[in-house]
Amino acid sequence: MTPEEELLEQIPENARGEDFQSATHFARFFLAMYPDLFAKDSDTQLFEYLSGETCRFCEKAMAGVAEARELDAYSVGGEVTFPDVLARGGLQEDGFWYVADRFQAAAVETFGPDGDLLDGAPPYSGEARFRLDYRDGHWRVDEIDLEFDDA
Repeated sequence: MTPEEELLEQIPENARGEDFQSATHFARFFLAMYPDLFAKDSDTQLFEYLSGETCRFCEKAMAGVAEARELDAYSVGGEVTFPDVLARGGLQEDGFWYVADRFQAAAVETFGPDGDLLDGAPPYSGEARFRLDYRDGHWRVDEIDLEFDDA
């Protein structure tokens, strides 16, 4: 098995097909990975592999991870859940699949190398809008736009 195939094996079975239901499951899986990027000893390989070349959200996420690692900091919490049963969207004329879905994220605490609390963020919620591309037998994130409820 190639390294790429090993990464793709981590994607849930219900998020592997080329249809809207799978696109929704994939989008939820991808966004749910985000808080874990900032955990102690996190592995970012799958997130990076599934991030498209033009995904600004993905670039910012990886820049944040690099900054946290440089400071030897890590975060706890931030679990992302999806309160709605159904998302909205589908395949559009531009060839991309769009998924709009409500999300909620738990509170986050960020700690320094000595375990000192550096920062915290309260729970938040909003809508995530994904632009997905299905290529080479799997999904890739072209972009994510987050609109927060308190903004």
